[in-house]
Amino acid sequence: MALPVPPNAAGIVPPLPPANPPTVADARAAQEYAVMVRLSHQSGALGAATDADVVASAEYKLNVLSQPVAPAWFAPMKAQLNRIESMVGQVSNANKSNGYTYPFTIIHFNNNAPVNPGVDPTTVGLPALTDVAIIANLNNAQVDAYCQGYGIPMDAATYIERKQRIAQHIGCHDLGALA
Repeated sequence: MALPVPPNAAGIVPPLPPANPPTVADARAAQEYAVMVRLSHQSGALGAATDADVVASAEYKLNVLSQPVAPAWFAPMKAQLNRIESMVGQVSNANKSNGYTYPFTIIHFNNNAPVNPGVDPTTVGLPALTDVAIIANLNNAQVDAYCQGYGIPMDAATYIERKQRIAQHIGCHDLGALA
């Protein structure tokens, strides 16, 4: 179950969305976030966190802490399961042509991605890559975010080449719409 991290008026950087199930680090991050929002509110400074921010961050912390936390030994197994799930999704997508008749399966970011490792890209505000038209309409920032998440080298590749690499990574081989 995805637990969205609430924003705040004070501009405090929220933690990354927690893993499913949350890890000990996710629980700690949720707790620290709630404390930072509360301290900002208590300061009373201009632009400080609002009452609603304090309540939302406390609810978020409680939601994360109420989830069963994954034991440390589960992390390597979860990483392996994520890789298997991605491979199955890529093979499935390869049989869906352009994704119009049968939408592509969402492929999670790589476990070793520098940003948002192992998460569903849609949980961090990126569009769901369910067909080639969506890939074709990605803006430059979205292309860069997908390349980082999927571990796709951005070296000297053009904007079009990076979109083609994203399509190939998720299993789409109908690249005509991306040229």
